[in-house]
Amino acid sequence: MIQACNTQSSPSHNATKPELSENDGLLDLGLPSSTSAEPELSDDQTDLAGEEMISYPTAPCLVSTAGPTLPSNRSESDDTYLDRLANLQINNVPNTYNLSELDPLALSLIKYMLDEPDLLELTVEQLITYGVMGRVVLMALANTDLSNNVDIRELRRGLYHFYNCSRKFPATLSAFKSVYGNFDQWESTMYEDSFPKIYPRRLRHDSENGIYIAETIRNGQVHETEILLSDNRKDGNLDFLSYAPNGQISSTSEFRVESSFVVGASPYTCLTCHMSNDGSSYDVSFPDLRLPPDPVTDPNDDPVTDPNDDPVTDPNDDPVTDPNDDPNDDPNDDSGGPNDNQDNMISESDCGLRFVAEVRDQQGPCTECRNGDYITLAAVLSNTCAETTKVYESNQSCIVSEFEVYNQISASSAAYPMTCRDSSFRIELMPGERYEETRPAGRLSRSSYSLTIQLEDTERNRLSIDFLVE
Repeated sequence: MIQACNTQSSPSHNATKPELSENDGLLDLGLPSSTSAEPELSDDQTDLAGEEMISYPTAPCLVSTAGPTLPSNRSESDDTYLDRLANLQINNVPNTYNLSELDPLALSLIKYMLDEPDLLELTVEQLITYGVMGRVVLMALANTDLSNNVDIRELRRGLYHFYNCSRKFPATLSAFKSVYGNFDQWESTMYEDSFPKIYPRRLRHDSENGIYIAETIRNGQVHETEILLSDNRKDGNLDFLSYAPNGQISSTSEFRVESSFVVGASPYTCLTCHMSNDGSSYDVSFPDLRLPPDPVTDPNDDPVTDPNDDPVTDPNDDPVTDPNDDPNDDPNDDSGGPNDNQDNMISESDCGLRFVAEVRDQQGPCTECRNGDYITLAAVLSNTCAETTKVYESNQSCIVSEFEVYNQISASSAAYPMTCRDSSFRIELMPGERYEETRPAGRLSRSSYSLTIQLEDTERNRLSIDFLVE
């Protein structure tokens, strides 16, 4: 979501920060707010838990439309979601859920939604105590149509609708300042060439209280304010807030893809960027999405990032293309596959530079990848000649600008943008030599996938391969 800058002065807070409890004060759409006094699990019950005394307006329990409009093909854009959540028959679902075999992403999301660092099992009675987020998780777990007994799309929809209110975030930017301090008075650093947002970006940091502020500037005005809170949860993860130009809290944000923007849901798009390498937590304040150094140049020289440039934070998961779009290339294209390597030399008359899309688990390149392994996505440029040195030149500082993983079972996709700038780029490859750019994708659940890479060669070709995680 954002990257922070230098350590700045720490203002005193002007109001009491919210203390989050099990009784979160939300209209729970059918779940009782507490297990005290032997609650009945009636399907039509609507109960408003007692409000804590909070001296500022908190985000309402609905999607904030103050920000950019979420595209209709996003998983979160489901007009039936609230009705299905309200009509969930909690008496007709299993009472106990074993979480030990869940997909790592699903488990980390559930922990994040409930703000619990350790969860091995959940019961309906326990979920009741979490209010609306408990009901959201219950509906995702109760979907027995899925083999792993959880529907990540339902978790994403729950975050989209209820995250801001369940965390009791201030409803407006002015209310935020009254609680956490007026950051307008903090020291700031301006990045005129901000890659994540294209436009200039002003960053501020309160190191004492773990608050990071990023303001995107358009036409001299603050267009968007994104905030990270690093000391606000008992599970140790980050909290993510986004405020629209009118100062209202937003459920969406804009993220750069190539030279334009896509709109993603907050906080899910933010989570996928700030996720740890093992996929178990969302506590990475400074995710590193830079390109690897050019292997031909000095290995100590980083040709990609200017030390004065805005660190990169871009989304990793929200769908970017139409999930019904066929990502496959021309079936007659022999652009290679994950088993290509420098030993596959061909005749000098036919040899040259070849691009390959590649998926790797922890054992190496794979088309049948191991479940539970960390998956790496790669774009490989190889010289297939046995005797001739080849040179690749481009006006873009990368060979690939985006990886897209499409889940063929759930019909959902995840986009992984790369840092790619308008600048000259030259690689000299010796016979059989390879150059590659990679992007970690974390752990993927068991399913059938396709990987599509957007190349930045002259023709801007796209290459696709299919792979399994099993």
